[in-house]
Amino acid sequence: MINPKRFEQIKNQLEKKYPLFEFLGTGMRSEVYRLNKNLVVKIERDDTDSKDRIKNEYDTLNILKKYKYFPKPFDYNPKLKYLIRDYVGGDLIKDVFDKEIFINCLKLCRCLDTEGINQSELNNPYKHIFIAKDKIMMIDFERARKMKNPHNVSQFIAYIMKKYRIKDDILINLVKEYKKKYDEASFKRILERITSF
Repeated sequence: MINPKRFEQIKNQLEKKYPLFEFLGTGMRSEVYRLNKNLVVKIERDDTDSKDRIKNEYDTLNILKKYKYFPKPFDYNPKLKYLIRDYVGGDLIKDVFDKEIFINCLKLCRCLDTEGINQSELNNPYKHIFIAKDKIMMIDFERARKMKNPHNVSQFIAYIMKKYRIKDDILINLVKEYKKKYDEASFKRILERITSF
């Protein structure tokens, strides 16, 4: 829940600039509202112990804005604890089974690994990855953190293997090799193996 007084301040501030203020959903740490066809505002909830998660998401999205797989951040208000970013729509990955989409999701995960960012929720990515007709996008970086050995690629592969009951020792070994080096050659071998299914 968001403190009603703070919520009214945010709403009054944003309604001056944006034509819409439409509720989209509530997450564990925030609420999301649509501002127009291209933008949303994500507001940190007050009834959670997770403080400054919206700032963390804003900082992470700023690092990732050079990649096509992530929404661009536009504004962050530290006092009112909200961020404005691109709207992301489409189908959730849980509703899709397509090898080409999985390969693109792995490329998305590789971008995160390359930046040393762990998204922290990719063992269940079904709420965080959206597929539209011409793009794949990932949202929700409140819990993301920088780390030396991120595990986005390995978590996503674990998700695929579990969801579709894939048993493949070769793929498991390729992932282990990738986690030792985090190099492009190891990653390409994983993609080749997925393509062979």
